[in-house]
Amino acid sequence: MFADPVLRKVAGRVGLLRADPENALRALQAGHDVLVLPGSDYDAARPFSERNRIVLAGRTGFVKLALKAGVPIVPVVSAGLHEQMIVLTRGETLAKILGMRKHTRAAVFPIALALPWGLMPGIIPYVPLPTQTSIEFGEPLRWPSLTAADAEDPEVVARCFREVETVMQASLDRLTLGRRFLRGQPRARGK
Repeated sequence: MFADPVLRKVAGRVGLLRADPENALRALQAGHDVLVLPGSDYDAARPFSERNRIVLAGRTGFVKLALKAGVPIVPVVSAGLHEQMIVLTRGETLAKILGMRKHTRAAVFPIALALPWGLMPGIIPYVPLPTQTSIEFGEPLRWPSLTAADAEDPEVVARCFREVETVMQASLDRLTLGRRFLRGQPRARGK
């Protein structure tokens, strides 16, 4: 998107930034909210068997960013999106062979089952399966005793990362408790 001048201009008008820690830090320092998807391509291409697992792929940049900017992290978790297309494999080996990292900044080339194509590369457009999607915004995670300098301490960053990951997994566990494929959560009686 950002390689094309027209799309880059449109993206800027609607508030999209190229994924870059410095861009995000500038936006946070200017008082804007920033949505970061730490698992990125690795999480988006999560196999169906891992649909109820938080997969941040050990990427801690979002924690460093929050510490540098002195802002809380608001965990956002969804259930159901990984039922819209059934990813069979992330295709990490295939991605390496195809040089995906160089061309698209992605380390995956997912193989999936989806409408209308059936078995397909997960990077082409598809018709999502109709599934209930639930989204939960968690309580902001704050570390008032930490400063921007702590963003350079690997132990501090790892501790904060584990806390975020644990909170997000607990949230996903709540969202998926009793969940049925495509149909989502059963309705509460009387509603």
